[in-house]
Amino acid sequence: MQATNIVCDLDNRLFPEPDLALQLSLCTRDIAFWGPEIWDNNEYSNEPESHATLLDILIMHQMEPFTYILGDWKSVSATTSTQWPTATLIPSGRKKPNRVPDHYSFTGLLESGAQASVSWRAGYLPKGRKELLWEIDGSEGILRFESESSRFLAAKGRLYLDDEEIFVDGEGDPVSIMARQWEEFAKPDGSYAGLADAVRLKRLSEAIETSAKEGRRVEIGSY
Repeated sequence: MQATNIVCDLDNRLFPEPDLALQLSLCTRDIAFWGPEIWDNNEYSNEPESHATLLDILIMHQMEPFTYILGDWKSVSATTSTQWPTATLIPSGRKKPNRVPDHYSFTGLLESGAQASVSWRAGYLPKGRKELLWEIDGSEGILRFESESSRFLAAKGRLYLDDEEIFVDGEGDPVSIMARQWEEFAKPDGSYAGLADAVRLKRLSEAIETSAKEGRRVEIGSY
């Protein structure tokens, strides 16, 4: 939450009119959820009816700080694909078809008028590639966050304003992050995600799925 608040503050002060927000993320195979490898006890993540897809879990978790900082999406156009048609279940070694997408790309306009592009994929991490890269391109420069992990509770990384690194105090491990969130929840005017945020993000995920399925731009307000 602390790093998110700092990014939000910088965005408001330095980028009153953000032109573009870009986020590139990779879900590596070692967590074994969405292919090319899936743990036997995570097999449900390969079933669309379980609502535990890459979009439902990791992407929407990342969209929470994304929209907290930049505001809600107004419209979205999405493309999905399955680049790993077969998943290997571990440790059993069973093979089964991948029933859910492992690549998601979507772009659109935010309520602020800024244009945003997001790309997520499951698979292998190329050498030298960060799992998470997030850039906000505004009228006063570029704000960039990069991390070795794209996982929603472990995205401790580096923050840059143009090419100058901005150092953030506080621990970035999952336990410390959760502790700070509970501290915010205990405050009368604390800043934390609630049920309304969950509903808002569910509308976004449904709009992304509809756009990818029907091949058209979807207005978020229609959900």
